[in-house]
This record gives sequence, structure tokens and C-alpha cells, in this order.
Amino acid sequence: TLGVYYVLLCVIRVYLIRSTTPPAQAAAEWSIQVRTRRRTGWLLLALDLSLIWIAFQIVQEGRGYTYPGTLIYAAAAYAFYTLILSVVQLVRYRQLQSPLLSAAKAINLTSAIVAVFSLETAMKYMFGGDEEFWRYMLPITAAAMCILVLLIALSMIRTPEKRGK
Repeated sequence: TLGVYYVLLCVIRVYLIRSTTPPAQAAAEWSIQVRTRRRTGWLLLALDLSLIWIAFQIVQEGRGYTYPGTLIYAAAAYAFYTLILSVVQLVRYRQLQSPLLSAAKAINLTSAIVAVFSLETAMKYMFGGDEEFWRYMLPITAAAMCILVLLIALSMIRTPEKRGK
């Protein structure tokens, strides 16, 4: 299931790269960029389905991520760095009103959200703790992750056809 997630993430990123237009043509091809953003939103919905399955496996079947030694601290630094960077870039590139750039930044945000969830499951297995806490915390975080990705995908699909709407 994790392989499906990463393959879909690669497909989405390659699709966005191949759909990029030069800046001189960007104004003339606004409708093409909007269609590309919508298609990316549909692909993100498929990605959300794989995330739902991953979350189900982690919560119900007790599967999760493990990092050897102190690698979990590097994973934590990466997760928080990508989350902060993706939120900052999403806000910054939203002002440019480019459907393709905002779609790329939305995909980065999705990837960062998944990294934070992966870190949480790794922390559960690395540090343990109160089982009652994890019994409630993992499903809440998994649901929040899946809902956030769903909302990002729906916002991409509902992109207005014309500028300024």
C-alpha cells in the first residue's frame, strides 16, 4: 500500500512537471492550467484512497514505521521542516494566482502531512507510552490526515474557470 502511495505521488508530480508552460504562454493558457489543476485534484483523490488504506492498516492492524537508532530525530526534523516550508510556500505562491504552482505546492503540503503522520507512528513504536493514549490518538490523527488531503483535493477540483473568481 505504501508503494501505491509513492507511485501515485510520483505520477502526480511528473504530470505537473510535464504540464508546465513557459511564463510567456501562461496567460494565454489559463484554461489549460485550470484543467491540469483539476486533473491533479482527481489524482489526489486517488492518493487519498491509498492513504485511507495505509491509515487503516496502521490503526487496525498495528502496523507502522520504525527507524533504527537516532534516525527518528532526523525524520522529525524533516517532517516539521517540510510542513513549515510547504505552508509558507502555499501562501506565497497563492498570491501569484498560478493554478499549476498552487497545485504543486498543495501536493507538497499533502506529502508533508503524510510525513508528520509517519513520524507519529514511528514515535509510538520507538518511545511507547500509554496504550490508551495511542488507541485514541492514532485514529484521530489518521482521520485528520485523510480529511485534510480530501479537502485539498476538492479545493483543487473546484478551481474557478476564470481569473479572479
